[in-house]
Amino acid sequence: MRRRTKILLRLTAFLSLVRWTHILFLAVAQSLSALTLLSGSGPTPWVSLAGVVVATACIVAGGSLFNSFYDLERDLIERPWRTLLERPVARKYGMKLAFTFYAVALVVAAGTLSLRVSLATALYALLVFLYSHKRWGFGVGGALIASLLAFAPLLLATATLLPDSLPGFVRG
Repeated sequence: MRRRTKILLRLTAFLSLVRWTHILFLAVAQSLSALTLLSGSGPTPWVSLAGVVVATACIVAGGSLFNSFYDLERDLIERPWRTLLERPVARKYGMKLAFTFYAVALVVAAGTLSLRVSLATALYALLVFLYSHKRWGFGVGGALIASLLAFAPLLLATATLLPDSLPGFVRG
């Protein structure tokens, strides 16, 4: 194969490791929650909303990269063709990119969100990393943790937009 074809194949494989549909769904859900559920409380701070959306999107992208490398054997059984496409990606580059996603998320959170929400975002990043890395996904407890991690970005958006409102937090 030519060098250009190899590079394009590896880039495609690398981009297929990140679950872009999950990230898009998460960004849309956070934006819609800000526009609908949280809109009655005053003007929406767009910079803070963009910060929480970008931070959680980067955290989910990093977590999906970690998950792809740790679940390689199971993915070979469940989706063999896609996993064979992803195999040319070296594990060390995937891990570097995952940590880069996490770093970008924490920098964005620190730059655009309050200290309390930034710390909550860092805790969310740690929990996503541990869930992807430590195999917490088995049994009933794993399903509960996955549900809480899936719901946490909406709570982060609520804490960003309505920091002192218990009814707003409950609505979110």
